[in-house]
Amino acid sequence: MYPRIRVAEFVEEFYTGDESRRGSDEGRPRRNDPRPLLPVPVLASDMPADLRLRRYEPGDDDRILTLEREALEAVDARPDDEDWTDDLRAIETTYLDAGGEFLVGELDGEIVATGGLKRIDADTAEITRMRVDPDHHRRGFGQAVLVELEAAAKTLDYDELALETTARQQAAQGLYEKHGYERTDARERGRFEVLTYRKSLGE
Repeated sequence: MYPRIRVAEFVEEFYTGDESRRGSDEGRPRRNDPRPLLPVPVLASDMPADLRLRRYEPGDDDRILTLEREALEAVDARPDDEDWTDDLRAIETTYLDAGGEFLVGELDGEIVATGGLKRIDADTAEITRMRVDPDHHRRGFGQAVLVELEAAAKTLDYDELALETTARQQAAQGLYEKHGYERTDARERGRFEVLTYRKSLGE
């Protein structure tokens, strides 16, 4: 258990003032609502005391791209494809405007962790772009991001989560398995063995 932060941080961003987009279940957003009205909570019991999570902002782009490169290079898992960061160059349209979420974790004002939730279909979303600065591993930052993305998925009324990682990323595998993700497939993609995991969000 991490120490409780002084006040539970909340991303108190409301995406729109248009009440007509609010879901019918006492403000619960509909699954196809691209941007939920509810704030994304950062849970004090699951979050390291010195990390602040918040929603992506346009000014974060350069640091997110740098962190993506550094995190993957640290485990020799950087893809060879030229277009491997296309989604990170269009986070608002790929994630926020499409029924998903994208979070960054800040330490002393610098982004040291990221994670995205991307809509696959009406029932399923993908956990993706889970990255932690190599200088800040083993501090619970990845877990904090994962917990909040799962909370966002439930708020958005998804029933199942899917994700991929590589066989080289053993720490990521351990994190996902600890949180109830089950491996469903393994296949070769270029020079990597890609592992697929899934998790039901049902009670």
